[in-house]
Amino acid sequence: MASNPFTTSKFSLDTRSLNMRVEEALEELVNRCKPGDRLPSEEELARQMDISRGTLREVLRTLIDRGVIVRKHGIGTFVNDKQTLIESGLEVLESLDSMAERLGYQISLRDVTIQKKGADSVTSEHLNIPVGDPVIVVTRTRFTDDLILAYMLDAIPLSLIDQEDFEKQFAGSVLDYLRGHLSAQPFWAQTNLQAIHASNDLEKEMKLPHGAALLLMEEKLFSANNQVIDYSRNYYNTSRFLFHIIRRSI
Repeated sequence: MASNPFTTSKFSLDTRSLNMRVEEALEELVNRCKPGDRLPSEEELARQMDISRGTLREVLRTLIDRGVIVRKHGIGTFVNDKQTLIESGLEVLESLDSMAERLGYQISLRDVTIQKKGADSVTSEHLNIPVGDPVIVVTRTRFTDDLILAYMLDAIPLSLIDQEDFEKQFAGSVLDYLRGHLSAQPFWAQTNLQAIHASNDLEKEMKLPHGAALLLMEEKLFSANNQVIDYSRNYYNTSRFLFHIIRRSI
């Protein structure tokens, strides 16, 4: 008597979401291309994959956020250069702007907010000032092409800077501004690094997929006389940064 194939075989069903399966298929397509190759139009890709253009756009957005592809407005979508990773050591106290310039990258600034606020409990603890003391809070995103590289937040005691001058002169880096405007020069920093999942707010700010990984660099900047002059929380897109630290034996 012939065996019943439905009782002797196991089925392996792909239960992943449609978006995940489309993302995998598009990555396979990208891996067959060279950096700089142009992808087919959205209409053509959607037709080839038999999916809606809405679904396709969601997946393309995810791949853009991961740095796999890059969209050039009015031109098309292209395979990104997988070698354009910002790689640097962290032994030297330098701004992202200085790092990018040293490595030959062009980064831009957008979504800048500069506000005078009273220090909350966390900020006051890090800056060693009373709760409610005035601080300048600066937030911004740094990006290249159509990809957000980092979301940055700084808090500076208002007693150290002139708000009007800061608003006129700020070009993206608090460290570079303080170096050019404070008599008590930034001398050293205490930095904590932590791998985190993006919060809902960060997902919106950085246009990231749900659950995306980020590198949080939390830092206190000190003057030569050990006064805390800046407290920052910088969230780096892990698809575009590789930081390293040289460690020596003692």
